[in-house]
Amino acid sequence: PEVPYYGLASVVTSNFNAVDFDHGMDGVSYHDTDSANSGNNYRPNLGVDIATTTDPGIGYDVTNTAAGEWIQYTVTVAATGTYTLNARVASATAGGLFHINIDAANVTGSLSLPNTGSATTWQTFTAPGVNLTAGTHLLRLSFDTNNSGGNVGNWHWLRFDATNIPTAPNAPGNFIATSTSPSAVNLTWTDNSGNETGFIIERSLGTSGVWSAITTTAANVTSYVDTTTSASTSYTYRIRATNA
Repeated sequence: PEVPYYGLASVVTSNFNAVDFDHGMDGVSYHDTDSANSGNNYRPNLGVDIATTTDPGIGYDVTNTAAGEWIQYTVTVAATGTYTLNARVASATAGGLFHINIDAANVTGSLSLPNTGSATTWQTFTAPGVNLTAGTHLLRLSFDTNNSGGNVGNWHWLRFDATNIPTAPNAPGNFIATSTSPSAVNLTWTDNSGNETGFIIERSLGTSGVWSAITTTAANVTSYVDTTTSASTSYTYRIRATNA
C-alpha cells in the first residue's frame, strides 16, 4: 500500500525532497521505465534513479527522468488558495515537459524546464497561479516529454508558496438569542467583518457541549430565526464567521 515516506504527509509550503516520494512499488507510488535505480543511492531497492548532489539540502536528487515516468507524494495543504510552484531543478537542455496532478487533476498544465547550464547546475524553477484546496492530497509529478538530451531534468525538491490566501474573518459580536415562542428563537448579531462568505450557527441541548450545525447564512446577514425548538427545553447557541 502507499504510505507517506516519513509516515506523515509533507507540508506543501515547506521544501519536500523529490527522493522522498511515498513508499510503495512501481505503479503505486511511482512509475519508472526501467526496474533498477541506476544511481544505486538512497533507495536502491526501487526503480527510481537517484544520484548524489552537492546542491544544499538532503544530498540526493531524482535523475535520469524520462517521459512516461512519475513519482507521487502524500501532501497536506493548510489553506485553500493560489500558490506558486517552486521546483529545484537542473537540466543541460531546455524543453523537457512535465505537469503536476493533485488527486488525478492536472493543476499546473504543461510546464517546460529551462536550460540551467548543466545537469549539475541547479536553479529554482517557478510557476505561479496554481490553485490548491485545503486538506490531504496525492501529488503526482509527471514527466511528459523528453528534451533533446533524452530526459526531463534532475529534481531536488519542490515547494508551494501561497500568493492569495484569504484571511480569516473577524468573529461576529453582540450575539443574542431571544425566545419568541415555544417553537422559535430569534438570533441576532453584529457583523464585524467584510470578507466572510457566511455565518455558521450551531446549537447544543443545554450545556452538553455536543454541537450540531443548524444553518449557514449568506454573507452580511445579521439575524436568523430557529424554528426547530421545543417547549421546556434549554438550548445553547454559538456563531462563527466563515470563508475559504
